[in-house]
Amino acid sequence: MRELSIKEKEYYQSLNFLSVEEPRDKRIVAMLKTIVDEGEAEAIALALERSNLLIIDDLKGRKLARRLGLKIIGTLGLLKTMKLKGLIKEIKPVIEELRKKGFYLSNDLIDKLLRDVEEK
Repeated sequence: MRELSIKEKEYYQSLNFLSVEEPRDKRIVAMLKTIVDEGEAEAIALALERSNLLIIDDLKGRKLARRLGLKIIGTLGLLKTMKLKGLIKEIKPVIEELRKKGFYLSNDLIDKLLRDVEEK
């Protein structure tokens, strides 16, 4: 997944609970790339191969993944789940760190999430 290789390597390497894998079927990736960007195409193809939950925020990618029958969750949904299961204590510091790294998150969605988990 080229998107991760472009980012800050040290930061992503420190996330030892994540593994970076590539989909086997490059034909599916090529077909999906006619609809969505390369990163989303690879993520969707890998989720199809593995029948896994797909973590995806890109709206076009989310719509395509749903049409293909995949179960999806976004970054904010994942953070909410982690908080509710006690895996993280607070969401707000994580969101602040994501924003520092250039990750775009809608203020309205963040406000709603923080209210939902009683951090606001």
